[in-house]
Amino acid sequence: MLLMGGLAAARKGEKWGCIDTEGNTVIAFEYDKIEYGEGTPAYIPGYPYLRIFLNGLAKVKIGGKWGFIDRKGNEMTTFEYDKLYYFVYGSKSGSKSNEGLAWAIKDGKYGLLAHIPAPGTEHIYESSGPGEYFTLPADRLNTITGQASAISVIMDVANTMTTEQKACATGIDRITLFAEEAAAQAASKAVTGSKIIINEESIRDLESIAASIRTEAENALASAGITVARKINVGVKFKATEENSLTIIVEPSAINMIADYVRVETQDYAISLSAELIKTNVKDLPLVITITAIREDAGLPGTAVSSSKACYIAFNKPLQENVKISLRPISGDPDYQAITRSDGKVTGGKYNPATGMLDVRIKDSGTYAVKENKKDFVDIQDKNIEVQKAIRILASKGIINGTSATTFSPDACITRAEIAALIVRAISKLNPDEDGGFTDVSKNDWFYGAVGSAKKIGIIKGTSATTFEPLMNITKDQVVAIAARTLRSEMKYNDPEDIGKYLGMYADRSGLPGWGLTDIALAARENLVLKRADGKFLPSNTISRGDVAVIIYRMFKKIW
Repeated sequence: MLLMGGLAAARKGEKWGCIDTEGNTVIAFEYDKIEYGEGTPAYIPGYPYLRIFLNGLAKVKIGGKWGFIDRKGNEMTTFEYDKLYYFVYGSKSGSKSNEGLAWAIKDGKYGLLAHIPAPGTEHIYESSGPGEYFTLPADRLNTITGQASAISVIMDVANTMTTEQKACATGIDRITLFAEEAAAQAASKAVTGSKIIINEESIRDLESIAASIRTEAENALASAGITVARKINVGVKFKATEENSLTIIVEPSAINMIADYVRVETQDYAISLSAELIKTNVKDLPLVITITAIREDAGLPGTAVSSSKACYIAFNKPLQENVKISLRPISGDPDYQAITRSDGKVTGGKYNPATGMLDVRIKDSGTYAVKENKKDFVDIQDKNIEVQKAIRILASKGIINGTSATTFSPDACITRAEIAALIVRAISKLNPDEDGGFTDVSKNDWFYGAVGSAKKIGIIKGTSATTFEPLMNITKDQVVAIAARTLRSEMKYNDPEDIGKYLGMYADRSGLPGWGLTDIALAARENLVLKRADGKFLPSNTISRGDVAVIIYRMFKKIW
């Protein structure tokens, strides 16, 4: 079998054991079966037949009977069951009717066991949920010819979702993203030539479509039983037939645009300009953007760039706001690819399932290209699969760093300064020169700009009017509140109308901080909060680097 976590399960004769990368025997060949659990061979001494770990527990067979053990080999149930099934936390169909329960057979009769939290296992992770199985049919976007067909396609796609997918945060996020792309397709037109002028005249007709389609899209989703969680952003789109080089001129008359953004796209790349960017950068003088496709090796460190996976972009003046560029991924898994500048800096690159492109927000002129950038750490192999995935993807995108080149220290606490840096990197709003005005943060500190940027955006506050306490370990309630504020600030997520509905799910509801109730409710609704086996929130607890990675990754997937 493949090496995982530095070990590979191997069979010698009729018995199984484990070997390391050098072929040395690490676990003796004396077991009837060794299977994988959460990325590593799952093995407990004394049990000749072992099944995978799930949520901190493994079902094992001994003396002809089944029971559950934890990672240290502690017996969590008696060994009296003829057959056991794993505890369920959502199914492929999206059903949660059996969440937290496991079927068992004893003396020929079926029964249900409630989840038994393993010692030291605080959180119940989710490697997938009902929304993860809802795949956006990007090809349907190409069938849209106008406003009516856009609404029809949105309705058709929404009606393919299960009831559980329509109710879960991920499912709602995905259909909302699809509705936005459908709206942009309806408010689009083809343009020829290498020069595109964006002004009041060129976007007027498209904006009239964009202005009305937002409400229609919301109504269409509502009729399908879907309540959107945030504002549906609608834009106008220019589909360029010239792909090698484009000059985009944004004239001052465009500052009155009512759409949320304007996008220029070709088959292989796109650039999106928000209404806010146009208002702040195009007042008296036009903004001129030149984009040139690079179809051979761009000379970027570490990789050769295949056809149409890179572009050179230049702005005629400094930008006050980010623009979003989109490039086609290279072969492989786009979750582990990044858009990189010619100086080797990783700028990000999140895969958009509705367009099939990698998106990143930038301010600087330069060459940008897609490259493979998968990161891994030797000390995360025994962590839950969701923790591993979050760490690897965020590291691959340049958002989170290890504590060394090979280690991540997933169980270590995380500081307020580190959280500030993670957030502003995740939303591409790090200004290294931004001063937060705190007396305990100096220009020589690596986190100086991160703290200032996070404060300016309004997603993190000081511990007083003048202090930030950057090296203080951050608590769970603070992390969750910061993530919720980021969704509200960047994507206009709506606060829950009934916060009690979401706060009431916690056994320690009365201990939640008054200042953070709305933030915690929003985070709970959007599935940012890690569930605990005991049903508590524990707001004042510190939180590990691994668990923070999961929260930030869940947030990251919601920001476009």
